[in-house]
Amino acid sequence: MWDKIKDWFEEGIDNTLGKPFRKGLEQFGHFTIYPGGVGGVPGAAIVMGLDAIPGVTASIWWHILGGVITAAALAAWREYKQNIGDEPDDSTIYFVDIGGRVLPVNWDMVVDWCVSAAGGMLAGIGFFFI
Repeated sequence: MWDKIKDWFEEGIDNTLGKPFRKGLEQFGHFTIYPGGVGGVPGAAIVMGLDAIPGVTASIWWHILGGVITAAALAAWREYKQNIGDEPDDSTIYFVDIGGRVLPVNWDMVVDWCVSAAGGMLAGIGFFFI
């Protein structure tokens, strides 16, 4: 049911504003909310918790790294759950066989992953200044 609703919204946006606008909107969502922002918060918060230990001061780079790692991990898990079992097609640049189930990797997945990691970086920077 949710897939039909999602398809209906995507089709509506594609027909009114165009597919590039929808893809940009999706990437903005990956960067700011899920998995970028949401994924970056736990890693950055863990590093912030380390700052609370007397005598320990984590630099901004540790905050950024914590945010990027957790956001990238959540993005990879999301892409795995969304695409496992799909058949490789013309857009596939690489595929992984995981226990007899194929995970095709395409540029759209790579862009989603990178944008989400960048959102995690933003979360890390934000937690550094809290």
